Formats: sequence, C-alpha cells, structure tokens
Amino acid sequence: MSVPLLLDTVLAKPTRGRPRLPTPERLENKKATQKAWVLRNYDYVTAQCKRLSTRPEYRERRKELYAWKRQSLLESGFVPRPRGRPRLYEAPECPSTLAGPDTECVHRDCPAELKSLVV
Repeated sequence: MSVPLLLDTVLAKPTRGRPRLPTPERLENKKATQKAWVLRNYDYVTAQCKRLSTRPEYRERRKELYAWKRQSLLESGFVPRPRGRPRLYEAPECPSTLAGPDTECVHRDCPAELKSLVV
C-alpha cells in the first residue's frame, strides 16, 4: 500500500512559485481586475457599447430574445400589465363625456365612439 503513495510523490511534477489561491479568491481578484480595467477605459467601453447596440443584427437578436422570454412567461401563466400610459378612467366614465354635449373631449385616448357621442 505504501508503494503507490511513494510513486505518486516521486512522479508528481514539482511546482514553481507560490501556490495558487483557492478558486473563490481567484475569481474575486479577477472580477476586481476587470472592474478596474473598465473604470480606466470608461470612454472606450461606452463607445463600444453604443457602436454594438446600433448594429441591425444586434437589435434583431435582442428583439428575438425579448419575444422568446415574453412568450415563455406567457406560457407559464404570467399576465403582464397592459402596454402604454395608465388610464385614469375607464371609457364609459370619462369626465369629458359626463360634462355634456357642448364640451370637447380633452382626452386624446378616448375611443372614437365616445368622441362621436360628445360632439
């Protein structure tokens, strides 16, 4: 039993320099180095991001990813909020329709049928 242990120590390659840091510490040092580089080269990084984001294939890919994520959320049962500006009133209780026939509708988002009732 002691022979394999002896062979491992004899056949092991000698290491030079200091031993490596444990993995979490190495990753932490690497992230700190990357962050320092980005801070030093801020102008270059922002210009590169702008340059890449205006490319048509990049924008197309982002739209695909957005649609894919949205579709997966909808399939899982998520109900998103309606798009656009939030409405203060539902269509029937719009204040301009309650004001009377002489009043012009002040809400641009009123449906056409309500506008026709007001005028």
